[in-house]
Amino acid sequence: MHSLAEHWDPPYIEIEIFGRYPENYLRDIEAISIRYASQYDAFGVMEIHHGKPSNGLWRLFQTGGRISDELRAAFKKIRCFAIVADEHATLFRLLAALPRFGSAELRLFKLHELDDAIDWVSEQVRTRP
Repeated sequence: MHSLAEHWDPPYIEIEIFGRYPENYLRDIEAISIRYASQYDAFGVMEIHHGKPSNGLWRLFQTGGRISDELRAAFKKIRCFAIVADEHATLFRLLAALPRFGSAELRLFKLHELDDAIDWVSEQVRTRP
């Protein structure tokens, strides 16, 4: 299961994953990312993991790593990407995401550092050129 929260000042997308990545994860992320890219010159993403994300690489393999050109263009507007989790497996999520985000700043936080992650994403979106 997952949930999406939208923030506008500064603009960033908050994604919460509860255990496994759901079937509709990529479709939902694609829709919101493309919409944010059409509204903002730059935005941030924060992905919060509760529990072990046991099928994240499987979801990536199912797509063959392919994403639409529209989503690829949206990803280029992402200034920062924070992953908040206590599981070491999220490092693989970060590494899988790395090639798609161009010059975005990427950072891993522990769950108890959620407030720090929010501050970091907000600061990156406001100040990074």
